[in-house]
Amino acid sequence: MKLKILFSILIIILVFFFIFKSLDGLVKDVSYDAYENNCETDYHQASDRNIVLRIDDIQANYLVDVQEKMIDDALDRGKTLSLAVIPLGLNNNKAMVKFLKEKKCKLEIGLHGYENNDFEFSELSYGEADEKIKNGLKVLNEIEPEVITFIPPNNEISNESKIAVYGNKIKIISSGFYNREFGYSVSTYDWENHIFVNYREVLSECLDELEKNETCIIMMHPQDYITDGKLDNQKYQQYIQLLDNVDELNATIVTFRDLYYKDAVRVG
Repeated sequence: MKLKILFSILIIILVFFFIFKSLDGLVKDVSYDAYENNCETDYHQASDRNIVLRIDDIQANYLVDVQEKMIDDALDRGKTLSLAVIPLGLNNNKAMVKFLKEKKCKLEIGLHGYENNDFEFSELSYGEADEKIKNGLKVLNEIEPEVITFIPPNNEISNESKIAVYGNKIKIISSGFYNREFGYSVSTYDWENHIFVNYREVLSECLDELEKNETCIIMMHPQDYITDGKLDNQKYQQYIQLLDNVDELNATIVTFRDLYYKDAVRVG
């Protein structure tokens, strides 16, 4: 009888052990040390009203001058950014890698697929997605050791790819607007009708999201501001106007990383 009782207690202990072990991977690290990631920079404290300025298609061999200008103009105005960086070929552009390393403490480096082909992650199996993510992280980790955000090309991702993303210690997936937690809210370009969106309309839609207690995520691309392959100064003024007027919305400009570590606590 005693042996049966002891055996039952042992089974219960083992069950609780495995339950807590499985939950351990779901508990996020919200220590400030993990958040800080060796960057001597101000901590962007997310508030109850937040805006993420997400620039997609940061890459090595296309519109590099426009990309760097967008980044510098935002940082010069005290606006942080979440960058969706394409890994393929990035190591071949040493100047671009150096530029991103110099800026990384003032913004966020996110993984934007691997090759960034159309709908690259929309139908991948777990194994295919896992291989691409690992290869992409090898490249980006040379710049940012802790990449926690994944932005799938064309904002589409299969369920198997999601499992692979989270399996590689990435915490956030920012995809289509239907993903209400981290999906983009508004774009500076209307991809369905192929027309440029005025910055005032962008801010108006962003305000609507904020009023619904949603984080407003503004999706932008360097190619939004070019004509015939070159920077279009008239279009680019829309970007500058967006940066200069976004404070009217009375919200905090943050990154996805800031949102994840919203409750981080400074140590010391």
